[in-house]
Amino acid sequence: GTGRPSVHTSSVSVSLNKFDVQLHGGASWLYNVLISLFEGSIKGSAQDAIKQAVQQAIDQQGEKALATLPVVVQLDNTASIDYALTVAPIVQPNAFFALPDRGVFFLNKDHSEAPLQPPTLPDSFGSSMLQFALSEYSFDSAGWVYWKGDRLQYVVTQKDIPSSLPLQLNTSSFAVLAPALYAFCPNCAMQLPVMATAAP
Repeated sequence: GTGRPSVHTSSVSVSLNKFDVQLHGGASWLYNVLISLFEGSIKGSAQDAIKQAVQQAIDQQGEKALATLPVVVQLDNTASIDYALTVAPIVQPNAFFALPDRGVFFLNKDHSEAPLQPPTLPDSFGSSMLQFALSEYSFDSAGWVYWKGDRLQYVVTQKDIPSSLPLQLNTSSFAVLAPALYAFCPNCAMQLPVMATAAP
């Protein structure tokens, strides 16, 4: 499927409790007699027509509205998240309603996903009517995608170090650890590249 929810009415019930048709003027007395003879049939036909119209409106308009729901959202230039339904929603009357979504991140450039297996989550894990379950799979897939997209790296510079710290990111602060570097370039600014070597 598309991973989108869908709607279909399994049954519709329409009951017209009070049904009264009155005609006025001309030969209305004759028509009123005929209407009273066929009132049950007219009422049944009206109920059937309303029932069919309601069912058609729910099925067509509901399906049309649900078809516009996005199941993939681009988060930034690197990643998107796919939260399409994996199976039909699970409904337990008077208990819970579950929407099993993918919750997987993927790279925008080639749509590659993390080589991870999602765990099976329980349909319900308590008696609360509103529950939200999220496994580490979503976080792990996000970590893998951002690592694979070379986004888990950063270059620390002096502007990232609070001026109140005694250790600054320059060769003077590291003169004891690297005297040759200090001698080569006294009081020069330094950079510290930080990067993940594997997916978190």
